[in-house]
Amino acid sequence: MNELLIRRVAVLGAGREGGALTTHLTNLGLSVSLLDATPQIAADGLEIARYSLYVPERAGEVRVAGYGDPAGGIEEADWVVDATADRLEARRELYASVVPRLRPDAIFTTCSSSLSVATLAATLPDFVCQRFMAASFALPVGDRRLVEIRTCPTTDAGITNAFSEFLLESVARRPIILGETPAGLIARYGAWCLCLAADVAEKLRLDVEDVDAITTLVLGQPVFQAIDAYGLDDIRDVAANLQTGLPNDRGARYLTLPGSFVGLLARGWIGDRAGRGYFRREGRERLALNLTTMAYRQAKDSSLPGLQSIAALPEANRLRTALSGRDEVGEFLREFLVPCLRYAEYLRAETGLSVLDFDRTMEWGYGWERGPFSLIDHIGLGSTRYYQANTFLTGAGSYEPIPREEVCQTVADCPLLESNEHYAIHDLGDSIQAVAIAQGPLTPSRIAALSTLLQHGAVTQFVLASKGDEFPSLDVAFLYESLRTGSSLAADAYLASLQTLGELLEKRNCVAAISGRCVGAALGLALSCPAIVAIAETEIGFIEGRLGMLPTARGLALMRRMHGDSTRRLGEVSITLAEGIVASNADLARNLGLLRPTDLTEYLPERLLTTAKKVAQTVTVGTPSSFPLPEGPLVGIIDRGLSDRRARGGLTDHDVAVGQRIRQVIARTATYEECLDRERAETLDLGGKALTLARIRHMVEVGKPLRN
Repeated sequence: MNELLIRRVAVLGAGREGGALTTHLTNLGLSVSLLDATPQIAADGLEIARYSLYVPERAGEVRVAGYGDPAGGIEEADWVVDATADRLEARRELYASVVPRLRPDAIFTTCSSSLSVATLAATLPDFVCQRFMAASFALPVGDRRLVEIRTCPTTDAGITNAFSEFLLESVARRPIILGETPAGLIARYGAWCLCLAADVAEKLRLDVEDVDAITTLVLGQPVFQAIDAYGLDDIRDVAANLQTGLPNDRGARYLTLPGSFVGLLARGWIGDRAGRGYFRREGRERLALNLTTMAYRQAKDSSLPGLQSIAALPEANRLRTALSGRDEVGEFLREFLVPCLRYAEYLRAETGLSVLDFDRTMEWGYGWERGPFSLIDHIGLGSTRYYQANTFLTGAGSYEPIPREEVCQTVADCPLLESNEHYAIHDLGDSIQAVAIAQGPLTPSRIAALSTLLQHGAVTQFVLASKGDEFPSLDVAFLYESLRTGSSLAADAYLASLQTLGELLEKRNCVAAISGRCVGAALGLALSCPAIVAIAETEIGFIEGRLGMLPTARGLALMRRMHGDSTRRLGEVSITLAEGIVASNADLARNLGLLRPTDLTEYLPERLLTTAKKVAQTVTVGTPSSFPLPEGPLVGIIDRGLSDRRARGGLTDHDVAVGQRIRQVIARTATYEECLDRERAETLDLGGKALTLARIRHMVEVGKPLRN
């Protein structure tokens, strides 16, 4: 079996995990049913989880039903997911009613990481057992990329491998197949580490903020925040299952819940879902739990002196120095980190897992910067080297090359062809290059360098990317200084250079790979490329309206080309531009008309470059669409929209004035060239207004637009 065709999914259990999985799969375009004991419970669970939908209206696409509803979607599902509470008897009872209704070719998985798959499968018919496995999604589902797959002796290996491929390709998650282990590492090791951290913190009388600061520095994970996110009740259930199922495990005694844990559970303070756990929010205030008094107090930054000095050290020496310290930091790490690493060695020996899979589980599933075996090598703890010269120690005791992750390639992984202060060119293979723009704003010199590169034809088929976390955008400081000093010629030349760069990109076979934040001129340049691949969580929009300006980098011309065939749509987009709305994700941006229907959303961030390269291999320069005058009552639509937003308090008088300028350019310009000229001229004129200058200055000084 090489491929699974999964389009319809039934999720059993509308709790946190089931609700989050439902919204994630809906975001990906799968048809999802969410079921629980009653339709109302399922509907309530969806309502809680709907904030995770990229386009909130898509909640209406989810079917909600009770477990016994014959129209609930179980009978037609290609994949049925058990996301109920981690309790064996309750699961068996549910399986007894659900399994007879499964299609013979349906995949059946459980999200449990602490119950044995063989135990769960014991009462299932043979035809189901072949297609039954644990697929445990790391929590929170929306933030973590890991899915841990465990099987039982009757699970078909071909189906397991095909399902793993499906998770990577279609569910945007990174699977690790652990085989027939009695419990997953998410539970058996990850939850164990969290319990140990809380126990050691109580023993050493450390504040929760101090412990989080230490573990963030060492692991990249604040453990008490992780406990709240995971949920104390879920950790309790996991610990109970592990103590019952693995009573002889060397680490079982540490699964006895710490006193603060027990106290919080008794109060119902189970973490983020309850609004309080080890941390609590009251309005804008963040409170932290005192582990001794069990009372909340104002949260504070850690002031441990040893922590400050260690943070200043080079990364290579930081951890070894911290472990040897005779202070609170060193004592905590010796009591917490060293046992964690020793326990990892014990589990590896017992399960036969490779150190690579073990480390990736903690890195992808818990956000650790290094997995335990990488940490052991890093600090020199013991005589065994788990990694040597791009190889890793397998479960069989031999070293094998670390497989190259073709799917999760980064620009830095690719050969460097050219580099300067403005951009770097990398070879992606297959005659595709990457032009990675340097971090920072699009200064006049940077725009000139990029324009020269394109004019000389040094790159022909390429991915336009960024070296930083955001796609480079407007040089607001330069523009403000030019406008403030009355240097309108310099400002006009700068705005014109952005337009020219966009036109050059439009004539190249290129793809924009965007992530983090792509706003203003950055979006104009990205849309100038024939195609865009955007990470799902990218913030996208023309923010200039908030600065009292018109969209730059041909923003208005591009919007008119994209939406000129629909007067109503163009009017709606014009209001969006006036408001300076920035969509919180790529799907919402497409829904708002800020991306083209053909632009792609990549839901696995690590796969951005790989997907962009695939698109670049086939992308071709299109013929720019015509630029006819919009038909119909466009001016009236925009005016009514501006008036409505003003009446509701969404726009100020100056916002309306900006919107009216947008209206004039969008609706009144006769040619493409006139649209570009007016885009610059109106921005320069607005730049002479005190309100616009105040907004731009505030952006330069504070990093946020001023609403005036």
